[in-house]
Amino acid sequence: MPERTSYAQGTPNWVDLPTTDQAAAKAFYAGLLGWTYDDQPMGEGQVYSMAMLHGHQVAAISAQPPEMAAAGAPPMWNTYLAVDSVDDATAKVEAANQHIGATLVNEAGAISWNELVTTDPGVTKFYSDVVGLTAETMDMGGQPYTVFKAGEAMVGGSMAPQMPGVPNHWHVYFGTDDADATAAKAAELGGQVIVPPFDTPVGRMAVLSDPQGAVFSLFQAPPPA
Repeated sequence: MPERTSYAQGTPNWVDLPTTDQAAAKAFYAGLLGWTYDDQPMGEGQVYSMAMLHGHQVAAISAQPPEMAAAGAPPMWNTYLAVDSVDDATAKVEAANQHIGATLVNEAGAISWNELVTTDPGVTKFYSDVVGLTAETMDMGGQPYTVFKAGEAMVGGSMAPQMPGVPNHWHVYFGTDDADATAAKAAELGGQVIVPPFDTPVGRMAVLSDPQGAVFSLFQAPPPA
């Protein structure tokens, strides 16, 4: 179901975007994905803009922290994983998330998949040790693809970078009813189409970036059989 009230430990449950131009990013994603925003004060004049879709929190956009901006870090979508106990998790890793996460997923305009792009396939052991995820390999159109599982549920994936120069990162997919139209709309709004829409064994996808350079993907599920 697209509406969520809880997440099994280890499931990606939230994404946010610290960016160099918060207002411009909000306008881009509002035009592209139909988001509205609930601005939550963070102190020192900063706000954490909760992206809303059909009355649900689906993501957030904020200004880059000063230290990130000073270091010249690029805007980048962050993925958070659900934990049953923040205290237990922080005993194993420094950063953890107490927010319940997105309350709407797997439909147009909401998060549909989270994917760890990494040159080190052994990193899956980290997620097993910290949040108990298991991993198994499947064939994805002739190339291996790692699927993360929380119990029996597939909750994310992992693969090697598909283009030179791509850093290790958690990659975010947003759902769409029409990948081609949404990719064209992104270009109209000042974004870039990095990889035009293409078909895969699980659906149609495209890789885009917003006007500030944050990269994300679109996912269009195949029609019901």
